Amino acid sequence: MIYTIANQQLRVSVKAAGAELTSLRTLPDNTEHLWQRDPLWWNAQAPILFPIINRWPEDLYLADGRLYPMPFHGFARLLEFIPTERAVDRLTLVLAANEWTREFFPYWFELRARHWVEERRLWLEYTVANQDDRLFWFNFGLHPGFPTPGREFVLRFEQPEQFRRYARPHEQFTGELVPFGQPGQVIRAADLPLPSDEGDTVVLTGLQSRSVTLETPTRQVCVGIAGFSDLAIWPTADKPFVCVEPWFGIPNIDPTNREPHRRPGAIPLQPGGVFTATSYIEVRRS
Repeated sequence: MIYTIANQQLRVSVKAAGAELTSLRTLPDNTEHLWQRDPLWWNAQAPILFPIINRWPEDLYLADGRLYPMPFHGFARLLEFIPTERAVDRLTLVLAANEWTREFFPYWFELRARHWVEERRLWLEYTVANQDDRLFWFNFGLHPGFPTPGREFVLRFEQPEQFRRYARPHEQFTGELVPFGQPGQVIRAADLPLPSDEGDTVVLTGLQSRSVTLETPTRQVCVGIAGFSDLAIWPTADKPFVCVEPWFGIPNIDPTNREPHRRPGAIPLQPGGVFTATSYIEVRRS
């Protein structure tokens, strides 16, 4: 099922599966600004990463002394969300824990995804509620992709930055921070390729900016990152899209670790607690 919300300047589509964005079109020109899935390159568009970013060793982790399986980037992106609010310009979708999710994440929880449009901005609010009687730990991230024909783009940050990224020798994050690019407000596509043994993802941390704008010859798309601890940029290789990903936490820095509380940036949530993350995607005129 695909749901659509709109105003006079923006039309947005969200599918029930994973509460994933599938379209972001400006009106009245009907121009698409979200990556349109292509199995040749990447067969997704904007998955929600919960309750893990990346993966566990052998896709297994420990909770309450027992091993549980966990899919890559978590299970939220794979499951059907249920609509609880639908209006012309807003939509709320909810994923509630059930016996199936408890085979992967043994806690009662609710993940709520709210979407609403204001002028040329799509607001995104996500809440995680702990409905269990035990504390649990999780990571959370967004993974929206945007087309970059010809790989001509820059990422312009709201504030001047001393860019630092997590080192990833042999494609294993270490927790070590190393300088990235030149200080300032701009990262160019040409800055992104990493040494061949470091994979194709840059994860920045310690940013002061509240937003970052993807600028191409034909579009400007601004992503809100205020409050998030990290920002991933993927892929760094020569592909026709780029993902600008606000994250809470990074993948394992210890390749043997299976304990959620030892993952960098893991979020503890007490029984009855609620975690909220807010972002937006705004299409700006060139």
